[in-house]
Amino acid sequence: NRDLEQLTTRIEKSSDTVKAEAKPKLQALRERTTQLNQQLEEVRKKLTGKYKLKLEPPFRCDFRDPWGNRIQVVDLHDESLIWLLPYREVEKAGVKFDQD
Repeated sequence: NRDLEQLTTRIEKSSDTVKAEAKPKLQALRERTTQLNQQLEEVRKKLTGKYKLKLEPPFRCDFRDPWGNRIQVVDLHDESLIWLLPYREVEKAGVKFDQD
């Protein structure tokens, strides 16, 4: 939500053209954020209510399983690309692997 507020502030300081273009996109982003927050709240309720698991602050979607292991649920959308960077460097270096 803090990022959304910062984005809104930056857009408000922009030109009228940018504001007009950004307004529907920003509204869609706010609606999606609200949906995701509702889904996250449902997950919290299920974890604490149904499964009696303790949430780990600061809670994004972290909890401890019944054996005490910390479980972190994260969005790999951006992070997953990082795993590809070493492969890109290998390709740039011209390294080829046999298909055997």
